[in-house]
Amino acid sequence: MRNKGFTLIEFAVVMAIVGILVSLATPSIINLMANADLRSNASSIIGDFGTSRAEALRTRRSVTMCARAAGSGCGTDWTLGWIVFQDTNNNQSVDTGERIIRQQDGVEGAVTLTGPSTFTFRSSGTVAVAGTLVLRHPKASTGRDLQVIQGGRVMSNVVNP
Repeated sequence: MRNKGFTLIEFAVVMAIVGILVSLATPSIINLMANADLRSNASSIIGDFGTSRAEALRTRRSVTMCARAAGSGCGTDWTLGWIVFQDTNNNQSVDTGERIIRQQDGVEGAVTLTGPSTFTFRSSGTVAVAGTLVLRHPKASTGRDLQVIQGGRVMSNVVNP
């Protein structure tokens, strides 16, 4: 009478094949996850640029989006997050009495985010100074450049790192 089941040798062969397949798929999965982190962060930033511009047009007042400092003020490190606020005195700094429209925590994953520390949208929806935010991930096959043009629009460009 023959036993139904696998022998130890059959089990070892199957496990070796599974191991090889997993080792081949891992770099692709890591790259896929890194690119997803970049897309997610870029979408969040683009959304807040849109909010800044729309609020400036709606209220007919300057709205600034700046890199967040350790507290609730403006800083220079975008990876800590960013703040969108109504900049009533146009000094690109959060002052007492200025309405904070949105605060965003730092970027997700190992994404780095660099660029000018502030973007101010005028009441006309145009931006005071154009600039580019650069998003990179060390394990992604591509990066993202978010270019804020003078007219206040944001263009997302996929670039090779």
